[in-house]
Amino acid sequence: MMKTIQKETLNPEIQEIKKCLHGLQDLRMF
Repeated sequence: MMKTIQKETLNPEIQEIKKCLHGLQDLRMF
């Protein structure tokens, strides 16, 4: 589990995708 998290943190693209997903979730809240 920890290894996969470290790989994700090394990938800025994955972080940006996660940000977009979080943004969509926020829109759903409204």
